[in-house]
Amino acid sequence: MNSELKRLIKISGTALEAEDRFLREAIAKNQTAYPSGKGGILRINNERYYQFIILRALVSSFPFTAEVEIKSHDLILKYPDDASKWFAVIEMKRWMSSKGEQEIPSVIRDINDKLRPSHAKNTLMLIFSASTSGTINTHLGWLSKRLGISQVEDCSAWESYYFPTVNEVGKDVEFWLASYQVNRANMAPANYGT
Repeated sequence: MNSELKRLIKISGTALEAEDRFLREAIAKNQTAYPSGKGGILRINNERYYQFIILRALVSSFPFTAEVEIKSHDLILKYPDDASKWFAVIEMKRWMSSKGEQEIPSVIRDINDKLRPSHAKNTLMLIFSASTSGTINTHLGWLSKRLGISQVEDCSAWESYYFPTVNEVGKDVEFWLASYQVNRANMAPANYGT
């Protein structure tokens, strides 16, 4: 993954972490509405919410024009001097089901139907998830096998960002986002569940 895409993941993760801090502080101050006083970004477990937080961060700090929901793509980054050229197409998915299986078919559909055929210079699959502290590589290994990604053992195919937070019941977890650069040649054709 090139340095611009790695920077994109860092900007995205930093923005989501800042939103988490904001929500945790706001919820702690408003115990009338939130008696537990606990909660963060996982309280709003919504892909579009995460998408717009990332858009806002990219608009202020990334050298490409960012747009959401263009031609059925979650996020497109265009070259500012030629909007017809796309620097990147990014599809985003929450991966939050208890056994992890539920979302796999839709991730594969996005990879096969939206990312692989794209004319963009870069195509990224961005996954949002949460897990107990220190288990991200285990989860990325499991996910890699399900998606047919070749570099399973060390998870080097993924670029990730994670931070500590609490889930909806107040348990300590890590929220993470991980991105995989999809190229026509670097994935086995996956037909999981389709």
